[in-house]
Amino acid sequence: MNRSWCEWETEHFTLYTDLRQKDALQIASDLFEFHYASTVLLSDDANRETDVNIIIFRNAREFRRELKQSKFVGLMQPSLQEHKILLTTNLRDRHYSKIPFHEYAHHLVKLRLETPIPRWVEEGLAQYLESFVIDNDTVEIGQIQRRRILSSLVATKELAWSDVLSLDLLHERTPELSVKYDIALGLIHYLVHSRVNTKSTPKERVLQLLNSVNQGMNALDAYLDLVGLAQHELFDTLYVHFSKPQELLELTFTLPQLQVSFEDCLDEVDRHLLIARTVYKFNPERADDILQRVERQYPGDFRVLALLSEVHQHDVSLALKYAEAAYRTKPDSYITNLALANAYVQLCVASHAKPCNEHLKQAEIHYRTVLSIDHTRVDAAFGLGSVYLHKGRAGDSLNYLRVAHKRTPWSARVSLQLGEAYRQLGKLDDAERYIAIAAQWDINERRRELAQLLLTQIRQQLKK
Repeated sequence: MNRSWCEWETEHFTLYTDLRQKDALQIASDLFEFHYASTVLLSDDANRETDVNIIIFRNAREFRRELKQSKFVGLMQPSLQEHKILLTTNLRDRHYSKIPFHEYAHHLVKLRLETPIPRWVEEGLAQYLESFVIDNDTVEIGQIQRRRILSSLVATKELAWSDVLSLDLLHERTPELSVKYDIALGLIHYLVHSRVNTKSTPKERVLQLLNSVNQGMNALDAYLDLVGLAQHELFDTLYVHFSKPQELLELTFTLPQLQVSFEDCLDEVDRHLLIARTVYKFNPERADDILQRVERQYPGDFRVLALLSEVHQHDVSLALKYAEAAYRTKPDSYITNLALANAYVQLCVASHAKPCNEHLKQAEIHYRTVLSIDHTRVDAAFGLGSVYLHKGRAGDSLNYLRVAHKRTPWSARVSLQLGEAYRQLGKLDDAERYIAIAAQWDINERRRELAQLLLTQIRQQLKK
């Protein structure tokens, strides 16, 4: 961690890395080209306000150690305010761009779509996009490992398609996930390259699949409808497809002039903050250790104290203690107000059935302060909307939750809160639409079960 970490800025992302300058520029250039090349299959940016920070470790061993991660060498971590892409890559490998392309593809799917999509569709798209070979304004697509997909097809032949397409990234073993990833990639490859529907382009087929899912259709049913197959025909069709050499497609796209600016190399505190902020959700003990050492050396840094509050969010009294200390140090910062507001909300949640009106009142004050300092803070808008919802002010809540949903239409969590606001206002059709998204796609089991319960109640009321 003693190497220099530097910051590079482009129109679409900020890159932080300890790579050498020429290597950092190479990765930035590749990702910039990929951003535009991906439009041959995905729409152009629908939401340009979402920030993304890309953190690239030069050393793969350090990446795994810092994140306590042995399963993956790249991760895309979405959030309401900014996405983080965390990865390591070996530039001496001629296929070094695969990992950056794959993780950036996850960001693009969220950036360009208006709804969550099934994990198998997203992973299939990300794997397909990572195979892009870009040359100026031309991209060659379709080069994949056919034998590997054939092997995975055979391995899953006796399974139901619903089981094959269920991806549990946290709990499934790597070999099982790898096989399912292969099938997801195979499905997207066939969708793009199949000659069944010659009247549509590959991009039109991909967008039609995503649009059907957006309208509430089951993804596999939408897929089968697009390729003109019954479910029992799918295995044999895919096996025949990948038994033959595949014709690559060469498509063109518009590539603007690359502009990468070198911002600066981080000082010691900023470097430690970057690492702690990067790893704390995967390795909170490591993040706490880093921040405690910085706090001892440079006491009273409001950014360190605010991040310590976030790292310790499951210990509500300690989280509040750090947030209050950060706020006392710099009360006019959105960072300290946001930390304090979040701490009060966590305190309220932890109190269960006990009244927490005072906590919510304080959270409201600080969320409002955040928005007065920086009106683009979607996390504060969502927080304020949620506070109003819990206080029974659904009308006020709706104004802020709509803002949050406009910026993060992919978030099932935001959809649940928005649907609940509509439910409290008696707008059951709108409530059903948004809560159905949460019931299907929220990865948090407790929230998903709540959404399913609410959805059942709403549909019973609509039948009356």
